Amino acid sequence: MFSTSTTSGRLKPSATASLTSMKRLAIIFCLFLSVFVTTSVIAQEPTEPKEVKAIITNIQDQEQDGKHFYKFEAKNSFGEVFSADTSASYPDGFFITLKKGDRVRLRIVENPDGTQTTFFDDKVRTGSLAVLFFVFAAIAIVIGFFRGLFSLIGLAFTVFVLFWFLFPQILAGRDPILMTVLASIVILFVNIHLSHGFRIRTFFSFLGTVAGLFVVVLTSYIFTHTSSISGVGTEESMLLLWEVKTITDPVALFIAA
Repeated sequence: MFSTSTTSGRLKPSATASLTSMKRLAIIFCLFLSVFVTTSVIAQEPTEPKEVKAIITNIQDQEQDGKHFYKFEAKNSFGEVFSADTSASYPDGFFITLKKGDRVRLRIVENPDGTQTTFFDDKVRTGSLAVLFFVFAAIAIVIGFFRGLFSLIGLAFTVFVLFWFLFPQILAGRDPILMTVLASIVILFVNIHLSHGFRIRTFFSFLGTVAGLFVVVLTSYIFTHTSSISGVGTEESMLLLWEVKTITDPVALFIAA
């Protein structure tokens, strides 16, 4: 302990020197602790993988133990070049045909030493899917005329309800079964009347379909619980529960699906 005797109301020089030394040591310790904590947090903070779309510029076929793989280079729209080996993502063999000029989706992982590892995720199929959709739409319109057109409008409305109402409500923690029933009723009302016209007969058909929907929900609920289905029988469902904290009832989500 310091000597607290005073001379004319002041601390002795030895006590003043001791207090100054202790303050310096405390400041140095606090600086060291803050640097250590900051460095530890930065070092332990995980780096999220980055997804990029690129075009294959150079590709090589490879065979290993009877398994087919690709090694290729791909360049994105910013001119960055990435090298990927499909054996890193598909160790049991690769079954998709790749060629020069294909658009691919890559996953870039930052390594602790500052380097990057590139993994092949999948081919970009936007163009092929767009062509398929337009062919399907053309066939529906040619065969069904206005009814086919209205069916396509109903399909677009269904997608709208799913992505702008049902999925956000479930992710927000609402009851999946109730939200699915409400979304289904709205979708059925619009689609049935678009396809078959706004008539009394169509409306009663809609009511009958809704009654059938409630029978399906009730039956699913009863057999799901009597069979003790947990709703977490796959790795994907477990990951969903871990990642999305608002989803707490996997059985209800299973019934809704």
